[in-house]
Amino acid sequence: MAKKYFWLKLKDDFFNQKEIKMLRKLAGGDTFTVIYLKILLLSLKNDGRVYYDGIARNMVEEIALEIDEETENVQLTFNYLQTKGLLIFNSDDEVELSNIHQMIGSETAAASRMRKSRGKKEIEAECNNVTPELRQSYTEIEKEIEIEKEIENTKSDKSDSASIFTKLCNEVVDYLNQKAKSNFKATTKATQTKIRARLAEGFRVDDFKKVIDIKTAEWLDDANMSQYLRPETLFGTKFESYLNQKQAVKRVNAQNNWAKSPVKFEEMPNWNSRSTGSDPSRKAEIEKMMNEFFTDNEEEDK
Repeated sequence: MAKKYFWLKLKDDFFNQKEIKMLRKLAGGDTFTVIYLKILLLSLKNDGRVYYDGIARNMVEEIALEIDEETENVQLTFNYLQTKGLLIFNSDDEVELSNIHQMIGSETAAASRMRKSRGKKEIEAECNNVTPELRQSYTEIEKEIEIEKEIENTKSDKSDSASIFTKLCNEVVDYLNQKAKSNFKATTKATQTKIRARLAEGFRVDDFKKVIDIKTAEWLDDANMSQYLRPETLFGTKFESYLNQKQAVKRVNAQNNWAKSPVKFEEMPNWNSRSTGSDPSRKAEIEKMMNEFFTDNEEEDK
């Protein structure tokens, strides 16, 4: 695969510049200076620009992650560079290092091999004309301080991040279309802007899916509210409140799941129909027995 080499050329008076001297005199200034150099290197492949890809919550945090430095130190370095005009925000997603253009060097891998080959031949030719004692002096032929960085010409970190963001957008929008029975496109700029903004605030794909689950459960069957199951509403400024909303639980009617046993009705006995008043012969028999009982008791008393 074709490669291209980039390097940062520092002039011999780099550390004598007033801006750099002042930066180094700050508390932690040496760390800030190293961060500045790292940001310069980071911008080489993009002609002095650094882009925010929406992976972290903001550009400073994303750069700190990429160059392995503390976010607070990167923020302080940014603040200083801005006040001195060494770093300019072109937009919320792009910063430019203002004085880097004269410090950028580049060449293809083939050109690098040819340069090194020519240099080697020149050294060998000169060494053949000098005494062995002087040959050691030819081991160093570069007099400029160069910090080299090799990157692939056909593939940059920016394109990798863009690919990740595209994949993420597709996943979120596909999930919305599935749940809301809709047909939104992940390539719409407004949709991508909303998703990028929420990612910059620290939300993740699972958070998007949770919001979609909550609001489709609430709005999908509501004729008035179903129209708001769209990216600009779900992923807008109310995203966090939607995310923390308790999901409604649909109650299932027990009558639909359980077969109710039929109630068995039994005819209650008609006690009145068994009373003595309803059977004359039985009534006469009972009265006779009662009379005999009282007659016997009266005779015993006598």
